[in-house]
Amino acid sequence: MIDSTLAWEPCLFHSLDKARLTLALKVKQSIIAVKGDVVEVQRVHRDMDNGRLEYEISVADYLIKVDARVLECC
Repeated sequence: MIDSTLAWEPCLFHSLDKARLTLALKVKQSIIAVKGDVVEVQRVHRDMDNGRLEYEISVADYLIKVDARVLECC
C-alpha cells in the first residue's frame, strides 16, 4: 500500500501503450531517441516509499526506465 500522506501521481500509461518523449535520450554518448519520438511502455513501476512513477520503455533495442515526466500522451 502507498502512504496516504503522499501526493497522488496518476498512472497515465499501461503495458504496451504508446507515449511520446518530452526529451531526447542517449546511451553512451549516442542519441537513441529524440524529443517527440513515440515509444512503447513495457512496464509501470511505482515507488511505494515516495509514490513516484517510473515507466520501462522500449526504444532502439533498449529497455530503459524513465521518470513519468519524460512521457506524454500521443
